[in-house]
Amino acid sequence: MAKRKKVTKKKKHSVLFILSSPSGGGKTTVRKVLVKKDRKLVYIVSHTSRPKRPKEQNRRDYVFIKKNVFQRAIRNEAFLEWALVHGHYYGTPKRELVRRLARGQDCLLDIDTKGFMKIKKLRLPCVSIFILPPSRSVLAQRLTERKTDTKDVIKKRLKNAEKEVKYSSLYNYVVINRTVAQTVRTIEQIIFTERLKYKKKDLIYGYVSSRKIS
Repeated sequence: MAKRKKVTKKKKHSVLFILSSPSGGGKTTVRKVLVKKDRKLVYIVSHTSRPKRPKEQNRRDYVFIKKNVFQRAIRNEAFLEWALVHGHYYGTPKRELVRRLARGQDCLLDIDTKGFMKIKKLRLPCVSIFILPPSRSVLAQRLTERKTDTKDVIKKRLKNAEKEVKYSSLYNYVVINRTVAQTVRTIEQIIFTERLKYKKKDLIYGYVSSRKIS
């Protein structure tokens, strides 16, 4: 009796998308809409040592942990990247991201420029998108209307924003956030295009691997 040939299912290439913007630039709002509309996109929830804001939910918006717990996680190399931003720690959990990517799931990170630069140094394949506010005055207005920071903190965030914008040229895409709806549509097009690129690689690999090339 002839042995049945074992068929191995080829693992789908996963795509890692990175969203960054200055504080108040709108990346959190945009990210929430993207993930809600795209069920194939998995948001990797960041950890932070900062206090929870009104309406935020633990493990949905962030995993909120104490400063000493975060520092211990740093020593244990639990984060792919971490940064101290405006006096609070933020970090991407390494284990969760690796697990999702290994499953072939497309993942989304919502991180600042410091985190992006660390990932860039690791040479981890990713598609990076920088969300740019239309102007400094618009950014200041958004930070004020958010009503979560004092005037001094807002000034500090605006000063940091000027530094962060300088890193935008290192990203694959820069999207000006005039309206949430428009920004979401633009990023959806980017995600669609990048997925097609990976799908093309999968098709070429499948074609070549199924034939003997002389």
